[in-house]
Formats: sequence, C-alpha cells, structure tokens
Amino acid sequence: MESFRTDSAHDRLTALRRPTPSNPSVATVNSRRLLAVIGGVAFVVVCALAFLLSQRATPQVVPAEVVVSAPPSDVPHTLLDGESYVAIAAEVGTFPPGLSIGDTVRVVVVSNFDTGQPARSLDDIAMIRDVTPPAEFGNTYVITVRAPLSVAVAIADAQKVHLAVVKEAVS
Repeated sequence: MESFRTDSAHDRLTALRRPTPSNPSVATVNSRRLLAVIGGVAFVVVCALAFLLSQRATPQVVPAEVVVSAPPSDVPHTLLDGESYVAIAAEVGTFPPGLSIGDTVRVVVVSNFDTGQPARSLDDIAMIRDVTPPAEFGNTYVITVRAPLSVAVAIADAQKVHLAVVKEAVS
C-alpha cells in the first residue's frame, strides 16, 4: 500500500498545498517594476501641476512702448468750450515709445492718397488722456487725446495719424 501512496493523488495534493520558497529574483523584478510605475506616475503628476501653475501665473503681456498710468493731478478733468476727446487708432511706430497720460503731443496727419497732399502738422496741440493697448492679437492702440474740435475734424479726414511728443507729463 505504501507504494501506491507515493504516486497517489493525495501526495500530489499535499505537495501542492505546501508553501514553496519564493523566487527572490522574481520579487526583485516585481518591486523594480512597481517603483518604476510609481516614479512615472509621480513624474506625470509633477509635470501636470507645473503646467497648471505656469498657466495660472502667466502675466498679461503689455508692450514696453506705452506707459499707462494715472493722469497727473494738473491734467484738467473737464472739457473747456471748443474742446473734445478724440480717439486715434494708432499702430506701433506712429507714436513715440514711452507715450504716457498727460503728455502734450503735436498731431501729424497724412491726407488721403486721392488728394495728393503731403503730411502736415496741425497747429493745435493735444494732451494724452488715455492709452489702450491692442487686443490680444492686434497691433492697433487706441489713444484718446484732449484737443480742440478742429483736431478731431482733421483726424477724421486723415489716412494716417502720427503723434509727436512736445512736452512730457510731470511725474
């Protein structure tokens, strides 16, 4: 009977039920894989957080050509008789860098090409009231000046307008 027991199903089941020593090389490989997966996930999370923080902290880019500040205290806030606020669509290069609120400017207009008239400087001077930077993808500033009504008429009739600073605002 003993000879049958060694080859029996009972012996085979007993052998299967016995705990076998684990293979140390398989455990090492599995732990290395686990560490690599954890490291990869951590790297992706750190990169995603860095990207989100950089998008949140990205400052609005304002070109260095124009200094937008509060008007100086000596700038009158009410219009006098015959004055108006005039909006000028000005592209970069048609006004000096560093143009700021309160600067006194001379307006130079370029007439429509149909008339054949050369550029001319207007006799009246204007004061910068506001400078609005271009929209996100534009390059046209809106510069509001305080000037006599004749300046508004000349600007409305012009092909292009340039501004020349004749007196800087007192800071």
